[in-house]
Formats: sequence, structure tokens, C-alpha cells
Amino acid sequence: MKKIIASLLICLTALTACTGDTADTADSGTYTSSEITSADTADTDNEGSASVIEPISDTVTASPKILLSTHINDDSVMFIGICEKNSLITVKGEYTEEFTVTPDGGNFLFSVKLNNRQPETLSIIAKAGDKEASEPISAEAKFKRGEEDKEVFTTYDSRICQNEILDDLYHTNLFTNKELILMQRTAQNRVTKAKKAAGKDVEIIYVIVPNPLTVYSEGVPEDMKSNIEGEETSLTQAVEALRSVSNVTVIDLTDVMNDHKNEKIYYNTDTHWTELGAYYGYEALMKEIAKKFPSAAPHPLSDYDIKNVAVTYTDMMSYAGIEDMGLTETAPFLISKYTPLSPYDSAKKEEAYIWNFTDEFFSNKTSHTEIDNDALPKGMFLFDSYGLNAIHFIAEHFSSLTCMPIWNYSVDYDIIEEEKPDYIIQLISERTSERLLLSE
Repeated sequence: MKKIIASLLICLTALTACTGDTADTADSGTYTSSEITSADTADTDNEGSASVIEPISDTVTASPKILLSTHINDDSVMFIGICEKNSLITVKGEYTEEFTVTPDGGNFLFSVKLNNRQPETLSIIAKAGDKEASEPISAEAKFKRGEEDKEVFTTYDSRICQNEILDDLYHTNLFTNKELILMQRTAQNRVTKAKKAAGKDVEIIYVIVPNPLTVYSEGVPEDMKSNIEGEETSLTQAVEALRSVSNVTVIDLTDVMNDHKNEKIYYNTDTHWTELGAYYGYEALMKEIAKKFPSAAPHPLSDYDIKNVAVTYTDMMSYAGIEDMGLTETAPFLISKYTPLSPYDSAKKEEAYIWNFTDEFFSNKTSHTEIDNDALPKGMFLFDSYGLNAIHFIAEHFSSLTCMPIWNYSVDYDIIEEEKPDYIIQLISERTSERLLLSE
């Protein structure tokens, strides 16, 4: 089982950091962002974070630069730097075996383990394409007494991750047979109760979003890959169990995310998908619903301007204790070319200041939208923090959509009786999949 309570506490903190209330960061998906830094484009290549180093010649790669280093646990130091775009970064040391890091645009990060807390001088070079490698730079990895354990780790594709997803990565948190039966019964009870309350069949749809490392497993260091046990995961177990329940549809987004993994669909310094990633999840959901309600077909990606925005506050920056270092990560935001029908899309500012409507979902109240179109379905939406990036897409396609408060996975059957929805949709991330056991 995953560390849910710890995650929720960090999430509440993150929300407050952006709204001015009180707290820290993680599962909330709450960020601030700078103004748009690049022109409209349908090309979502990873522009990088803080900045990049300009090329010095056509034949030799510019040397990288380390911006900062920080302890992430008792024996590991994380380094963050910038480099010439499209470079690969090679690191080696007196005790550290050589390894290569793929930057996120012109920004890279990595960590090294100290040998018995002994300081170590690292040699770091960059190589862009067919150019000659850069001159090496040196960086010192040094133990600092009293530094707290950040409970994070890094990957070779410049990603920061929470230790709490290691059970997902290593496949050591598999559901028991008893838990899988409970999951099925819970879903079946939801089907039965919803039909009774609505006086008609209500289709239950589970949308499951994979963890970033489920998609980008190639970036995991070899010593971590060796801990992965078997092919079965709690995600694959849940999908199989729920698909056996009548009137339940499961949309496992693993293949969808893998199909678009060369785009910026997840943050590198945050636990969530980007708006572009959320778009692909929304597209898969609405394509399924459009089988019965053709008018609910998703907007094509061409209906949006994609803007690359420098986000200055992400949850993993907070976890790693670097949120005040002035770092940024560039991510794609989708600006509607059409006139939005739901208030969630129209509430979003042009410069993509995220979650203008967040407080609405962090209260104990439901949120309800209506669109005057009888050809559209009615729905109820339950979600974790991944849902925040998807709500404004989804709400455009429902004549009536009731959103439960975030992390509230229990169906309100009084609302079902009143609204008589066609669908109850639960969007849940792989890392919180144990919630499938807890609510009807």
C-alpha cells in the first residue's frame, strides 16, 4: 500500500503555497507560471527549464554549468544544471561509475551516492549530436551533516521522483486475491446502487493514469531496474479485475501515454501529467463515450494553440527542497481556439496561470456545470489530482456534469437520483490505485 496520508498532507501544502493559505506540495497539481515564453506551436519538444547554454561553435559542444546541488538523502547528492540544447551529459567520478543523463531540453539533473560519506570530485561533459564533446567541468559531491532526507530519487532522463512510487516501480505492492475480489464487489455495488438511484443503467468508467516511470522506464538507473519483480503490477491487476464486472468500462491509459511519450506529457519536476498529457487522456475517454453519444466526440488537438510556458513552482521542487532556487520547467498548455462552453476552460487566463478554479474542488462541495444540448450525456466525475488538468476538457461534452470534491471517491447517490447521469467516471492515478478498494 502506498503512503496516502503523507501524500495528502503534502498536497494540501502545495495548494496553500499558491493560494496564500498555509502549506507545502505534492498531489494537488498546483503551480504558478511565468508569462508565455514562446510563440504558438503544435510542436511540443522539451524546451527545457531555467535556460539553456548557447552554442559556442558548429563543431564543439559548449561546456555545461551546474546551477546548484543539494542532499536528497543521507548518502546522495543531487545536481541541477544547464547545457547546450540536445546534448547528452556524461558524469564520472573517483567512486562513481560513468553514466549518461538525457537533459529535459537544456536542463539536466542527476544524483550520485557518496562512498562512506567521502567527498568526491565529479567530471561532467556535454555532447550535442555530431559535435565534439565539451571541455569537462568539475563539481564536488560533499556530505553535509544535518541535511534532511528528501525521500526522492532521480532518473537518467532528468526526472525527480518520490520514493513512495518505488513499490509501483518494483511491483512489490500487488493486490491480494482478497483485495481483488473486494475491488470487484465494490465496483459491482456501485453499478447496482447507481441503477437503483437513477432508475436506469448507469455505465461506470474507470480511467487509470500510469505513473511517469511506467511510461519512461528506460530512464531508471540499472541498479533500480534490477529490483523490478515480474511483469504483473497492481495497475494491470486492477484493470483485469474491474473489466470482469458487468457495465464497467476500464480505460487503461498506459498504451495512450506510451504512444505519445516523445511529447511533453509528464513534468520532470512534478508528479503529474501536463495539460498535453491530460488532453490525450480526455481524448481516449471521450472517444469511448462517443460510441453511444456521437456529439460528445473530443475536440481534435488542432482546436488548441499549444503554448510552452515556464512553470516556476512544481511539487517535486518542493519535495527536493529547491522550490526557492528560481528554477523553472517548460511545459505545454492548451489554449482553446473555440469558445468554451464550460466555466472551467474560460476561467483559465491566457498566460496559463494554472488552477484559477482550484479552490472550487478543494472545498467539501460538489461543482456542477450544464450545457443546453440534449445530444450530450450526463455525468458524475470523481478524481484525484490528475483530474484537475482534465476537467476543463471533459466538461465541454456533458449536458450536465457533477464534479465531486478532489479525492472524494464515494458516489453521492442522492445526486444520482436527482441528475440521473449516463456515466459515473472515476479518474485515478496508478500511485493511488488502492483507493479502488475503499469507496462505492
